[in-house]
Amino acid sequence: MPISEKIRNSISLLSGLVYEDTASGGGEIAKGSNGRVHVLPAAETAGVLVSSEASNPSTTQGTLTFAGGLLSVEISLLNLSSSNINYAYITFDALDSSDGATRLASVGTRELIKMGEVREFQFSPETPVYRIDYISDIASGAITGTGVLRFTAKGVA
Repeated sequence: MPISEKIRNSISLLSGLVYEDTASGGGEIAKGSNGRVHVLPAAETAGVLVSSEASNPSTTQGTLTFAGGLLSVEISLLNLSSSNINYAYITFDALDSSDGATRLASVGTRELIKMGEVREFQFSPETPVYRIDYISDIASGAITGTGVLRFTAKGVA
């Protein structure tokens, strides 16, 4: 192989235009725009917009279900008027309410969202999320002010 071809192949490999076939030492152009592969996060792919809110989430478990599944979920805990809620726990794809309660009570099977925080979760098209369970740190009778747990998601198209 001439030097010029080796240089061209090296530049192509470094720029991401081709991948190397180690068996033959040759290169093959990847499909996409101008030889580049399109890689998009789930939030930027086609889908159905889903939005929901839970006003003053408490220690009583709440559940949201999505028949088509979700690829991307943004969850925020907002303080609208002097709420004493400090955080919320979230878990994904519990089998039922009992499983959801167990997951929400166990470290390692739940996600923590603090007041004022916005978290985004991405899921693959092969394993979308069909269920979200949540609780907060304050019992319903002890909540002051107004807090909102907001869910904005992209469902499977």
